[in-house]
Amino acid sequence: MKYAAAIILAGVAAGEGIIAFPDKPRELWRTYSAAPERAKEYLKDLAAQRRKAFAAGDVEAALRATAPRE
Repeated sequence: MKYAAAIILAGVAAGEGIIAFPDKPRELWRTYSAAPERAKEYLKDLAAQRRKAFAAGDVEAALRATAPRE
């Protein structure tokens, strides 16, 4: 497992404009950058879930990684 600093430095050295990690956020970024319409609904749903959790005072749930709803 690489450390965040190593990932960031490698991304900077490679000239990456956006350095996303770990793997799941990187996959989401790649999907979004290639086909924003594919990621749009997932991101809208994720935002709604996090707003609801935060409003309920469940900060841990608001920050937890969330799988897309089917």
